[in-house]
Amino acid sequence: MGDDPPLLTPTAVTLSGAALALIGLLDPALFLAGLLGAALSVAGAVRASRAGAGHLPVLVALVSVCFVAAALVGPEFRADVPTHYAYLRSLAFDRDLDFANEWKAWGFAERPLTETGLRPNVHSPGPALWWVPFFLIAHVYVVVTHLLHLRPWLPDGYAEPYLNSIAAGSITTVVVGSYLLARSMRDLLSLKEAAIVVAGAVLASPVAYYAFVLPGVSHAITYALAGVVTWAWFETDRSPSRRNWYVLGLAVGLTALARPQGAVIGLLPAALGVRQLVQKQARPAWIAAAALLAVLAALPQLLIWKILYGHWFTIPQGEGFMDWTSPHFADVLFSAQRGFFDWTPVMLVGTLGLLLLARRWPDFVGASFAVITVTAWINGSTRDWEGSDAFGGRRFDLAVPLVAWGLAVLARSFAAFLQKRPWAAIAALLAACAVWNAGFIRVYRTRGFIDAAPVEWLAGAQAHQLNRLLDAGAARLGPNARAFVYNVMVGEYFYYNVNLSGTIDVGAVESRWLGAGWSDAQRREGWPPFRWALPEACVRVPLQQPLDLRSFIRLRAPGRIPEQEMDVLSNGVAVAHASFGTEWTKVPFMIPAASLRPGLNNVCFRFAQRRPGDEEGGYAAAVSVVQLP
Repeated sequence: MGDDPPLLTPTAVTLSGAALALIGLLDPALFLAGLLGAALSVAGAVRASRAGAGHLPVLVALVSVCFVAAALVGPEFRADVPTHYAYLRSLAFDRDLDFANEWKAWGFAERPLTETGLRPNVHSPGPALWWVPFFLIAHVYVVVTHLLHLRPWLPDGYAEPYLNSIAAGSITTVVVGSYLLARSMRDLLSLKEAAIVVAGAVLASPVAYYAFVLPGVSHAITYALAGVVTWAWFETDRSPSRRNWYVLGLAVGLTALARPQGAVIGLLPAALGVRQLVQKQARPAWIAAAALLAVLAALPQLLIWKILYGHWFTIPQGEGFMDWTSPHFADVLFSAQRGFFDWTPVMLVGTLGLLLLARRWPDFVGASFAVITVTAWINGSTRDWEGSDAFGGRRFDLAVPLVAWGLAVLARSFAAFLQKRPWAAIAALLAACAVWNAGFIRVYRTRGFIDAAPVEWLAGAQAHQLNRLLDAGAARLGPNARAFVYNVMVGEYFYYNVNLSGTIDVGAVESRWLGAGWSDAQRREGWPPFRWALPEACVRVPLQQPLDLRSFIRLRAPGRIPEQEMDVLSNGVAVAHASFGTEWTKVPFMIPAASLRPGLNNVCFRFAQRRPGDEEGGYAAAVSVVQLP
């Protein structure tokens, strides 16, 4: 009996935890179960690694952790996601490529039919290939929960688990592609060191956004497949063979299938093929067969163009979409309006780092610069060169694996100068770049930046986010900790170095002391400049030390509220009550020192009624000034 194998091996625990993490991503109501699954998967992977089980359990655990991260972030089904997903949904449920019902379900405007009488779809079908396994799992989950009346979803391809399965497919593909990319660096770095570099390249690039926030477009998968091409390139460079050339050709074709512009990655094997032919390391038949495999892998895209548009090759966006003189060649690289190097400067560092590889792999470096240059030329030729509703240089997805190689050689060179824990320092530096990128993504998601992202504004927004994060942590430690954080991060105080008069001009176009709950600045004949207050509107009052504040607020009720009631709250504690009518009135109140604290204070005005007819959160009062003593 003592020799019986355990019921759950470490690998089985890892896989079981991953399955639970996947369910937590598909069904947001089970997030905590997914979190538990990821923890089990990591624990199983640690035990499996100690038992010499190889890299697979670690990869599965990493995928599980990424599933939880994606569930926490909340993947978005918008922008180009529906048009990519429509291929999978239509083929799975309708057995056709007529997207009329999909466009109707998602509220798209009716589109003119193509020459073949079908609805157009300008995006590629390739990503759907990598979503299929997770789509099927989601379908089984929806069917089972529907039959058992556990969830309200219908098994029709539109329910939330189907849409979240896209994230699972893209994330898994990114992790596998990143692993192979790290493996390609084995002549330069250990696998652990390469993993640090690749993770840093992904998390500090636009790929992070397209893996976790908008995984239903092609960019994360294009990056992953370009990583596979890079791995296959080095495998073929080390050991030229028919098999390796076939893998390389297939990887290039799949990259082009994911996104037609991905065909540019074919410049890498082209350079390798020329060298190996000259040096008689490869046979022409191998390279020709690899090229044929690339074409066959990309053939579904050509077939779909033929079915939808009646042409084997086309630009689905229509005439005038491309201006091949590339008037915005430089802008797509260096511009505050989503420039690849501007929004993610680590990518510039890595691109320059490629030069350090020129002596050892001149054809790889030359082809990499050619890929980046041609990508920039094509992107600079498009009508929407700035990428429309995009985070950063999204169309440089296939360049990120090449940039990662530049970062790898820079990291190795940097490590040679450090005496103690060199890779800890490199990991910390890359982590800082990833945190900056994550903060940028958060600001972008909240629409803090829509088109251009001026550097000085972005720096301010990032500092504001850091301040809020530190303040939230300090809040758990008490008022003194919050006061310390405020003094370090802001250091502005009423009656000391700002706002010596204590006047908060609510009606000003820009009023920095306003918190939540206000409309835009308003102007009305016969009225002072004002803003409408929502049922709860707040002002910020930073103080060095608490003191009694004998104050007043000038306000009036909307015309349809003859008499309004108001409570004054200081840091959440009610300190005063007043009533007022529809005439402009100065309402006095006092905020006792006991309700205040050193640092930032929130003084809020809570109104009993909102304007009749307004929806929840409608206007409750017009306010012109809050005057502190």
